[in-house]
Amino acid sequence: MRAAHPAIVARLGSGEDDPRRTLVRDSSLALLVIALLLLGAGQLAPRRQGEVLGPTAPPSASGSPIAVGGAGAPTPCRAAAEGPTPTGAPTPTPTDAPTTVPTARPTPTARPTATPELTATPEPTPTPAPTEAPTPAPTPTPGPTASS
Repeated sequence: MRAAHPAIVARLGSGEDDPRRTLVRDSSLALLVIALLLLGAGQLAPRRQGEVLGPTAPPSASGSPIAVGGAGAPTPCRAAAEGPTPTGAPTPTPTDAPTTVPTARPTPTARPTATPELTATPEPTPTPAPTEAPTPAPTPTPGPTASS
């Protein structure tokens, strides 16, 4: 039998290019990357029902929350920092903005807990067996009498 080339022996002996190990390593890394991407996108993070990410204003008449602010929305702090508007008109204050009547939010219904509360129930104490009184011996009944 012929000896293998030393480079081949060194490569196979280290186990670096074993196709099974490479497949397991690559698939594990791929799953890890997918999980991190989903976690970053918020898909794996638990969320409450009806929760909206970011600041919101009171809900509109339809009941859906309205997002507050945005890239061009003037805020009181930004308006005060910028000074008067280019036309020379005074900067609007929060009291100049039209007011909306906030509508009542629907009250959330109570959810059952995921796991019932464990309460300690006392173990039943064994009742003692009643003491049995000895049964009396049967009394002999008179047998048939001989008549003459």
